Amino acid sequence: MGRGRRGSGVELRKNSVRISFTWQAERCRETLDLTPTPSHEKYAARLVDEIRRRVDAGTFRYADFFPESPRAERRDPTPESHSFSH
Repeated sequence: MGRGRRGSGVELRKNSVRISFTWQAERCRETLDLTPTPSHEKYAARLVDEIRRRVDAGTFRYADFFPESPRAERRDPTPESHSFSH
């Protein structure tokens, strides 16, 4: 358990794969219903990379990736909600 590349955001558990990333200054962990195989580890690493890219770009929506997660119900900040006055 706990296998995986350190700092990759991927943790291979006994019967699943867990990913972690930072969103809205909060550490988020989600368990994927995948067996801990090398191919699933690569898939999870690509997923974490995509999530981190979207977080950095400000386009990440939790519900798009994890619709069943309790965090998905939180209101995602969207660029449209910000306004600047002249």
